[in-house]
Amino acid sequence: MKRISALVAGMTAIVLLTSICQSCSEVSYEKKNDGIVVRLGEKAVYPGQAVRLKVITDKIIRVTAVPSGEFSETQSLMALPLPADNVDFTIEKGDGSITLSTSAVSAQVSLSTGEVVFTDNNGTVFLAEQTGGGKSFSPVTVGGESYFAVRQQFESPDDEALYGLGANQTSFMNLKGKDADLFQYNTMAVVPFIVSNHNYGILWDNNSRTKFGDVRDWTELSAM
Repeated sequence: MKRISALVAGMTAIVLLTSICQSCSEVSYEKKNDGIVVRLGEKAVYPGQAVRLKVITDKIIRVTAVPSGEFSETQSLMALPLPADNVDFTIEKGDGSITLSTSAVSAQVSLSTGEVVFTDNNGTVFLAEQTGGGKSFSPVTVGGESYFAVRQQFESPDDEALYGLGANQTSFMNLKGKDADLFQYNTMAVVPFIVSNHNYGILWDNNSRTKFGDVRDWTELSAM
């Protein structure tokens, strides 16, 4: 298994409907009219981390994560607001996970790591975050302001092909195993969307510069 990686900084929106809370040392989750927010407790691998699943359509689920606290209200530069569609979904709490399901797709959140796994309505996994969580948050300072650099990793089977990310200056169509710096300049027209031959797509709805693949900076071979 290879992994898809990205380095970014987080975002989103929130509408609270009801909440169901357990003790502070355990997981709490908030059910909303358009999805759910899961907050990892003190006994989790990443205590305090929150993962939000927002149902856009029966085939689109938006996932947002923060290391702690509340979700910021950052306006998307690429996703147009849609009229309220009142998509039906169910929530099921299992042994160590919470699953949100629509008529076409399910997203399961681990209560210990925040790891999200996506399945179709037959229960077949088509996308999964890296085992153990898939998300990491590193404090950074830019222009005297404090932010988080976020690394997001997904599992990717050997037979998977990945396409997209807009116009680039390489001859590659299949981006599996390749690296890309998603930064608009000159003839580079970035579209942070990838499509898999496993019948899913990911829109990286983020206003920050992103690296796809190996997120490390270029370095001299002599330094290796």
